[in-house]
Amino acid sequence: MILDPKQITVAYRCGGCGKTVFGMTGALARSGDMFKLKCDCGESALTIKTLPEGKVRISLPCVFCKNDHTFVVSKRLLMSRELFTYPCAYTGIDICFFGTEENVNDAVAESDEDLAELLTDEEREALQSMEDGDYAESDEHIRDMITLVLGDLNDENKIYCDCGVSKELVLENGVDYVEIACKRCGCKKMFYCSNSLSTEELFYADELHLYK
Repeated sequence: MILDPKQITVAYRCGGCGKTVFGMTGALARSGDMFKLKCDCGESALTIKTLPEGKVRISLPCVFCKNDHTFVVSKRLLMSRELFTYPCAYTGIDICFFGTEENVNDAVAESDEDLAELLTDEEREALQSMEDGDYAESDEHIRDMITLVLGDLNDENKIYCDCGVSKELVLENGVDYVEIACKRCGCKKMFYCSNSLSTEELFYADELHLYK
């Protein structure tokens, strides 16, 4: 299902006041086009910028870890899903939402309920460990992001190995990683479901090379 670009609802958690900000995106058809959604408090804004080769870069400050999060996905991926969310890599809590108005509203409400529960126990400990510099916590949301980006690169024939453009790929999901490998030549690459450098680089990648 390809959504009408004028009907894409966007929401994000403000890194300043903490409330959820809602808006609507435009088509962002040309490279360099930019959409910005600001919070009324003036402390934060989510920006979406169209890049070459059908990619978009999304940037926003985080209400949880107080860092700026930036990730790159294909415009086709963003427009083809009725709900697309992106979490804080350190806490696993969604901080921005894209999709139909109904699905975004439902996801925000569900996330708010989860947050209210987590902040009373496990999440408070996670936030404390984050402040102490412990960022090794695995995240199922990051696993989903890795899988989506790998699938997108594969659809675009942008994954290469010793065979050239790899056509026989297999994914292995470990406890805290996703590994992609070519069944023919054995070239592979592993991405950890945490805030690792290789995983961050994948979200920016226009292509991927596998090695033995």
